[in-house]
Amino acid sequence: MGRPEDKYVKLPAIIHATRIGYRYRSIKSDASGIDYDADTNIFFEPFRAVLERINGKPVDADKAHYLVSQLKLKLSGNDLGRAFFACLHSSIEGYRLIDFENPANNDFSVVTELPYANGEDSFRPDFTFLVNGMPLGFMEVKRENNKDGILAEHDRMHVRFKNEAYRPAFRPN
Repeated sequence: MGRPEDKYVKLPAIIHATRIGYRYRSIKSDASGIDYDADTNIFFEPFRAVLERINGKPVDADKAHYLVSQLKLKLSGNDLGRAFFACLHSSIEGYRLIDFENPANNDFSVVTELPYANGEDSFRPDFTFLVNGMPLGFMEVKRENNKDGILAEHDRMHVRFKNEAYRPAFRPN
């Protein structure tokens, strides 16, 4: 983190995220397709470990990959994420994805610059917030009084929201 934005905005944001319960996870050594699913950005090992913990039954790597593929199908629909949202609140194939009754059983992580790709087009939000290995929110940050940067980012995000290929990443307006 050598740029002024990193020092004055990103680092304090990471510190704040850790203070409210998120664990910082470096993705420098993580590989797409191995450590996380390239299409959904779901991280396999945290996903697997938490499913095992909150469901009280063994979940091996193959089962975790299979469940991620089932979630990918839910995300590929044209329902603005409603099927995926239903899985978050209930389950998928009998596996709860989030423990709403005991939040301490969940894994809360934050990563920086996690790429979302669509062919030649891609974007990397400053922060992606993971719950149980699943990216459930992202945040862009800008330096104070950087009106042009904020407006430019707003315009870029508005264009992305219209791109149907990014529907698995976020729900458009």
